[in-house]
Amino acid sequence: MIAPLRPSHTNQPLVSVVIPCYNAERWISHAILSCLEQSYRPIEIIVIDDGSTDRSRDILASYSRVITWETGPNRGGNVARNRGLALAQGAYVQFLDADDYLLPDKIATQVAALATTGADGVWGDKIWHHLNEHWRLGQQQVRQAPTTPDTLEALLGGLNIQTATVLLRRQAILDGGGWDETLTSGQETDLLLRMLIAGSQLHYVAGIGAVIRRVPGSVSSKPIRARINNQRIRERALYLLERTQRLTPAYQRAAAQIYFTFAQLAFANGEPARVYHELLHKAYALDPAFHPRQHTRRPSEIYCRMYDWCGFTIAETLVRLRRQSQRKLRTIVRQT
Repeated sequence: MIAPLRPSHTNQPLVSVVIPCYNAERWISHAILSCLEQSYRPIEIIVIDDGSTDRSRDILASYSRVITWETGPNRGGNVARNRGLALAQGAYVQFLDADDYLLPDKIATQVAALATTGADGVWGDKIWHHLNEHWRLGQQQVRQAPTTPDTLEALLGGLNIQTATVLLRRQAILDGGGWDETLTSGQETDLLLRMLIAGSQLHYVAGIGAVIRRVPGSVSSKPIRARINNQRIRERALYLLERTQRLTPAYQRAAAQIYFTFAQLAFANGEPARVYHELLHKAYALDPAFHPRQHTRRPSEIYCRMYDWCGFTIAETLVRLRRQSQRKLRTIVRQT
């Protein structure tokens, strides 16, 4: 039996769960149930339907006794998140995509961490569920621990914190400016960077609290768009830091690492050579002493030597050929 969402006698702060929903008939019930089954109380569940054309609205209507929901034209997930934020009454806000779900103690664990640390937000680890066009499932546990005590530096350098793994103070979100409604991917990194630059404190708490589904056709499966959005996000953060005279050498080194990663992604995506050469130029402009060996995701020593001897393009080409041969070998092994 599910406990009342807002019991009459409790001194605990209210947590608002905000779920944007667009054509998520396959997943939305699971997302809502994962909120109802949280060990923490009090909570409220707010679902903003973003103009779904499938059965999502019928499913939401069936939960009307336990959720607050509304629907409108399709304007994008971040518009829906901001609308949910405007309706939220909780001191803390948990954002959850409609195709993801929470583990039962996620909110309780993170509310306790916020009380202990006095931070404006905390995040934890995740489980990836990978689905292909046949809905076959693979699973991977992913730690999201920062590589440096400075969360801003870690995010600039490429730390990827998934939306569902975070719990935030509502006022800190508002102070950071809310969700950027022009972005279609990387929006959680953008929000967290702006919150940190505005003065918020974010802490990592080890432990898996959310399951993230990666499904065919999702924004995260469109690599060129994702790379461009993430580049734009870092450029804005660097601009804000420079404008406030807070662009330290450590932040420049971190940003150089992510620009090198963007160059690698552009090469892997088959983008024009001028794109990844411009990204490499930006990396070295930020940190003239940059070398792949200094990257937090350091490549192999063979790669580093090829980079020194032959340059970026040949080193990346060899990496691509090696990966292709490994994929072919795995295919042969599966067929035998």
